[in-house]
Amino acid sequence: TQVESGFKYNSPKYAFTITPFFSNINEQNADVTENKVYLMEFQSYGAELEGSTHLGHFNATAGATITKSTILKSLDATEVGKTPRRVPLLMYNFNPSYSFGKADIGLSFIGTTDVYSQNDNKIVLPGYLYVNAFASYSITKGLVLSANVNNLFNALGLTEAEGTTFVDNSTNYMRARSITGRSSRLSLTYSF
Repeated sequence: TQVESGFKYNSPKYAFTITPFFSNINEQNADVTENKVYLMEFQSYGAELEGSTHLGHFNATAGATITKSTILKSLDATEVGKTPRRVPLLMYNFNPSYSFGKADIGLSFIGTTDVYSQNDNKIVLPGYLYVNAFASYSITKGLVLSANVNNLFNALGLTEAEGTTFVDNSTNYMRARSITGRSSRLSLTYSF
């Protein structure tokens, strides 16, 4: 079950949307890496926010999703009342750009708050913020030179980790997945 409703404001210079939501979800899943079956019910509520502005040569968009999620039922009774894995309280982005003459430059800031790696809420994956940058220049009609750098500052962001039992007074290891490290691209594009 999911219920959502929203409000939207739009003008030539500004736009704003807010969409509160509530959902109640039954999950039936299996994770072969953990040899675990998930039969659980959880509820979430929160809001999605989006905004934009267009002021002359400056443009910006932003978005955020705020989510409070709680496990209501689970095969593992110790998980009831906890936060489902990988669900952040806040995910956000901010994307400013500026155009001047034949050139455009911009950034995108993308981030999330801490998440639990598993439903037992024992291991916390730290929140992260990464920045992308771009620039483009229109050389002639249809010919554009572009440069992009993703994850400009080479931030480390862990998106998920496999459940692990840690043993005191020993070396413990955990498998985790990260966002992609810094990458860049230079391109020359001709459109006709």
